[in-house]
Amino acid sequence: AQLVISPDRGYGKSHLVGRLFTRLGRRATKVYLRPFQDPYKAWHSILLLTIQELIRQEDDRTDAQSQLQSLAVGTLAHIVADFAQQGVPGYPEIAHAVPFLRQLANGELPAADSTRWIKWLAGLFADAGPINRLSSLLNTRHIDLQGRERAWLKVLAAYALDSPDGETRQAALKWLRAEPLEPDEVERLGLLRADNDAGEDAEPQEINTLSFGRLKGLCQLASYYRPFLFCFDQTEFYASDTALIRTLGNCFDQLFVDLPNHLTIVTANQENWVTEIVPRIAAPQLQRLSGEIRLEGISQKGAHELIVERLKSCAIGEANIPEFFADAWLQRVFTPIPELGVRALLVRAG
Repeated sequence: AQLVISPDRGYGKSHLVGRLFTRLGRRATKVYLRPFQDPYKAWHSILLLTIQELIRQEDDRTDAQSQLQSLAVGTLAHIVADFAQQGVPGYPEIAHAVPFLRQLANGELPAADSTRWIKWLAGLFADAGPINRLSSLLNTRHIDLQGRERAWLKVLAAYALDSPDGETRQAALKWLRAEPLEPDEVERLGLLRADNDAGEDAEPQEINTLSFGRLKGLCQLASYYRPFLFCFDQTEFYASDTALIRTLGNCFDQLFVDLPNHLTIVTANQENWVTEIVPRIAAPQLQRLSGEIRLEGISQKGAHELIVERLKSCAIGEANIPEFFADAWLQRVFTPIPELGVRALLVRAG
């Protein structure tokens, strides 16, 4: 996991994460993780936040798909293309479909062609034969979905191919969130009774374990689409509770050991991290973190440039800008300190 340390609050940790998310665009499935509050259900909290992020639109276009829609379509299309050489009974045209499925998965087809091939996938996954065949082949790619391979393909297909407000899609979301399904929802998804593995009266530890299994499944299938980026921000929240800190350390360890195809980023304020969090995390768990990236503050020269840009954006005339810096105001702000957190600078400038 990549550790990002800020000397204090207001140095732009969250802003940096936002810039990273923007720069990555569609190269990763991005998940921003607010602090969990129950040490016994941390993975359940992380799973719910992950699904919440996944069902948001990928960008600001009105016709943009959610990250989960893109993940589901892309994963299913790549899986079908991946096993086309082994053949799928009853679908001799599958070899011809491979280049189009790869383009569909990568978002490279025009809208009309995408719709046509999504309908083709819908027809394929409506048939039990191809699903059984494909699910039996997944372990040859070192993807272990703990005996739920068929269920995962069914659920992804239900989400990808149903209408946005369809009952089948809503049932698929419940399964992904490790929530118990009603009998009619199990039937609608075409699952086995054993696939409805979230019990109504499950203990917190059972819910937590099942939630981790769902996350592991998502990360395993990410090898067919694009990696996950998990970002733990606002870690100063954990500093008040020893149990939360220990659970956070366990999360770092399990993410590293058990979840493939992802990057974890952890942001922290220096004082909270060193004095309150690190002493309560086991040394082997701390070793799961990389060498830290340390954020820098803003110098007087940079502060001057930033303030000028902000004033220009407010349509302040060039001739009036020097008045803002009258009486050596900015020099006094940086005396005797060489740098300042950007937030603190902007508060003073305000």
